[in-house]
Amino acid sequence: MHPNAFIQTIYLGDRGCKKIIMDGWNSEVRIQVTTISRVRTNQWDYYSDEDINNGCIVFSNVESIRMEPSGYIPNDSINYLKVDELAEGTYLFTFSAYSANKDNESVEVITSITANGIHLEDPINPDKQIID
Repeated sequence: MHPNAFIQTIYLGDRGCKKIIMDGWNSEVRIQVTTISRVRTNQWDYYSDEDINNGCIVFSNVESIRMEPSGYIPNDSINYLKVDELAEGTYLFTFSAYSANKDNESVEVITSITANGIHLEDPINPDKQIID
């Protein structure tokens, strides 16, 4: 499935970013989310049969990653995940989430990932790539 069509099947509203794991040897970036829901109609309608608790959005064949502003770690609510095609088979994924500190002050952090692919992983079945 084309990455643009695929991310349209992912609902991240009211969800939190738990971790971002960068694996340089395998050229992967994993973003762990409190719950990933799937959208199987034109809009999310509280469908939860395919929810993935503590699931990961995995970006493969990563060429680069940038977080702005620097110095903040996303650890709070997620705003969006977008994709733009840069060239045939290369995409710019843009992930927005807040970084909150102990005083409950927050800063939006934009994570930009240039990669060739995206899939989901369920911690219950970590060896299976969810691609549709």
